[in-house]
Amino acid sequence: MGDLLCSTIRKGIVVAKATSNGKLLAGEVDLVTGLLPGAETRELWLMAHLYEPMPDDNSAGLIAAIARRLKELMAL
Repeated sequence: MGDLLCSTIRKGIVVAKATSNGKLLAGEVDLVTGLLPGAETRELWLMAHLYEPMPDDNSAGLIAAIARRLKELMAL
């Protein structure tokens, strides 16, 4: 589905309708931060969910987000 959306976007403007049954709740989210100094002063910020019931989902989502973005940056 992601590939289909990307190829459609490349052809022009896409109008989409999305629905969600999510809830907006007040609260706090604990975050982990880190800094890997590099040759440039630009910063890369990533956020992934951490509080799902399955441990492999938590770590896999975060690792996948970091790995994907680092791969994109190294290709530049």
